[in-house]
Amino acid sequence: MELRKYLFVAFSPWVASLAVVLSAMPAHAGNADSIPAASVAVASRRSAASGGDPPFRQFHACGVGTSSFFPLEDCATAVGDVALTCTDADICHCWQITIPLKSAVLGKSTLTMDLNFDLSQSVTNGTVNGLCLPGSGLGVMKFPGGATINVGFSGIECDSAVGGDRSFNGNGAFQFSGGTGKYVNAIGQTNTSVSASFATSGSAVVAVDGSFGK
Repeated sequence: MELRKYLFVAFSPWVASLAVVLSAMPAHAGNADSIPAASVAVASRRSAASGGDPPFRQFHACGVGTSSFFPLEDCATAVGDVALTCTDADICHCWQITIPLKSAVLGKSTLTMDLNFDLSQSVTNGTVNGLCLPGSGLGVMKFPGGATINVGFSGIECDSAVGGDRSFNGNGAFQFSGGTGKYVNAIGQTNTSVSASFATSGSAVVAVDGSFGK
């Protein structure tokens, strides 16, 4: 009993001091759930100022332009775009498209793109003559001031009557990966529809909905 009383008396001042220290510590120490909103806002501003993840903006762009069709050739063979070589021993079609785009957010630009669609990997789309072909593409959006955005495409194109309506409808995604000028750090992804002619020279239509950061 005397020992218990001695320990209580000896350690009471130390316990009291510890309680004072703990009460003076910020409430969020060791507890992420209680970090004040003001601190989060300050951290976010500092992150943005120091090159953190950029804010993303939603945008829509569309336009009508021209296409050139190179049947049974990949874009490496047809136009010298070696990055778009048909895989293995597959047979591909190549399209080159040039589309003036308009966007309320991005302004006016011109999209030039090479598109490869792999005929060897095609499947029927449920019609008599229609096929769906997986594809990929590379291009650039160029703006009047000289700035550019690098654009990649991945998706699939489906036609309903090759030799009939002589066109295809493609759906997929654009990926933004840098550029020049004010878009040197551009990133983003979009849902994209592409329509182009099977004629040697014809029309093409592109519509884009997505988000980007710079």
